[in-house]
Amino acid sequence: MRTNPHLPYRKDLRLKGNDYSREGAYFITICCQEMRHRFGKVINGVMQFNECGQIAHDEWAELKARYPHCDFDVFQIMPNHLHGIVVVGAQTVPVLAGTTARVVRAASISDMMSAYKSIVACRCLEIYKSKNQQMGKLWLRSYDDEIIRDERAFKSISNYIINNPKKWSEK
Repeated sequence: MRTNPHLPYRKDLRLKGNDYSREGAYFITICCQEMRHRFGKVINGVMQFNECGQIAHDEWAELKARYPHCDFDVFQIMPNHLHGIVVVGAQTVPVLAGTTARVVRAASISDMMSAYKSIVACRCLEIYKSKNQQMGKLWLRSYDDEIIRDERAFKSISNYIINNPKKWSEK
C-alpha cells in the first residue's frame, strides 16, 4: 500500500506469505545499476572477469562459509548481472550448556543477498578509489528471485545459468 500518492509505486518483489528463510531452492538474479558492464566481458562464450568480476565471483563462492546451512550451487557472474541458485537447508542453532535457550531468527535469502551485495560493493569501491575513479551505485535495488519447485525446474535453471555466457556471445 502506498503511503504517499506523489511517490512512484514500487511493487513488492517477494511472494506474499513466503518465508524466505525456510528450506527450499531459489533462483536468484542480481543486476548492476543501469545494466552497466562492471564485471568483465564474454569472449568466445567464456566470461572473462575484471577485478570487480573476480570479487563478485569469489564472494559468491564464500557465501557457503558464512551460511553453512545453505548450498550456493550453480552460479554465473556475467558482465552486468549474476545468476545463482541458493538451496536453503534446515538451520540448527547450537545451545551451549548452562545457557538459556533463545530464539534465533534464521538468515533469509534477503539477509544473504544484502550482505553479498554490500561486501562486493565495498570491495569494488576500494578498487575504484585506488584508481581515483568514481564508481557510483554498483547494484540495482533488491534482486529477483524465483522459487524452484521441482527437480525438473532445478535442472532447467541450472542449464540456463551454465549456458548464459555462450548465449550472451550469440547476441
